[in-house]
Amino acid sequence: MPDAMRSLIKRLNQSSPFFWFFLAFILRLIFALKLGNGLYQIDESGYHASALNLVKFNVFGSQTHASAGAPIPAFYFSIFLRFFGDHPLAARLGLLIPDLMLVWIMWKMAEKLCQSQLAGKIALMISSVYPFFIYYGGMMLSETPYLVFMTFGIWQLCQSLAEDGKNRARAMGSGISLALAGLSRPEGAVIMLGIWFIVFIVSRKSLRLLKGLLISFFCWLCILGSWSVRNRIETGSFALDSHGGVNLLYGTLLFDVNEQDTFVANRIIEQMPAFANIKNLPLNKQDQIYWKAAFQFMREHPTQVIRQWGRKTVNFWRFYPRGEKFYTESSQSRPDIGLKRSGLILISLLTEPFLIIFGLWGLVKLLKTNQTIYPVVLFVLATFFLHMISVSQMRYRLPVMPFLILGTSYFMASLIPNI
Repeated sequence: MPDAMRSLIKRLNQSSPFFWFFLAFILRLIFALKLGNGLYQIDESGYHASALNLVKFNVFGSQTHASAGAPIPAFYFSIFLRFFGDHPLAARLGLLIPDLMLVWIMWKMAEKLCQSQLAGKIALMISSVYPFFIYYGGMMLSETPYLVFMTFGIWQLCQSLAEDGKNRARAMGSGISLALAGLSRPEGAVIMLGIWFIVFIVSRKSLRLLKGLLISFFCWLCILGSWSVRNRIETGSFALDSHGGVNLLYGTLLFDVNEQDTFVANRIIEQMPAFANIKNLPLNKQDQIYWKAAFQFMREHPTQVIRQWGRKTVNFWRFYPRGEKFYTESSQSRPDIGLKRSGLILISLLTEPFLIIFGLWGLVKLLKTNQTIYPVVLFVLATFFLHMISVSQMRYRLPVMPFLILGTSYFMASLIPNI
């Protein structure tokens, strides 16, 4: 490594963690104030409405009908709307708390899993200024709660594996956090189901570790199971969400139009004869019909589906937003927040290539020295494969970015072991 770079990293390593937390706070505060009370992502309107319904009617859903879905974001936003009125800015400012928690998690996770204070400091610095943590941390979406709970839960699971399950409190904390991640975004529950299966298979020879994992899994299952039972009572289905089928339909039968914009794909669904008469059915019944149609398309067009998977792989791992993509803009949908497309591309190119390439490389290197971090690798792969099959875009890569930052931090720290 060049001496100038080595000297720079040495000076940065000597900086106070308080400085980076303060910088993280200021950047996020400025961004939240810039966003104000407007709505910028189309999904924000859904979470905003859910939070208001909790405040006004004490129901998760509409005024007249309860619904399934991810309750954590809506419940969290409703706290601030209840105290400060219908002002999205209040909820954005409330997100500063989990935003800064994520920065702390990144710092300590890298320090512990990499067994390097320098790696922890690098992760702290990167996560403090990473533009997409700041961007999605200001939006009334599920991203920030999901990032916090999933990142912390996976970290604690890895720590439990390293300790051979000795710390029962850690095992409980891991299971609870991973369950709350599933209640922040239901895909987290699907992903963890596969990871639990592999972790139990790998750990089957250690009785003490299995006991710790069972405690973790039991906490995870109880929390998710309780919400699933609530959904069965209120909506008639045990499903954690009622949008999986339509999302798969977007990624298969309606792939090309969904590449233009999901709003366009949704309008086409409404005009298709096969779905014209299902609007009055319960949401879970509608979703079952969408699942069936999506799987039928996949069976009948296997070659086309494989080509779609290739394009969705590119969408997931691409370094910058598509320059030609059409966005429907309205008072509730301005995802570029006033920036030109060229500005978004530039911001992406300053961070994504570096973090993806060195993050994946660093995770491979770290896995060779600390094999108990394999749940991290499984989570990265499972998140990718899930979106390769369903709907894929850069936004859905965000949950793996904490672990790519972990890999990048380890890689950079390994180049300068004497600092």
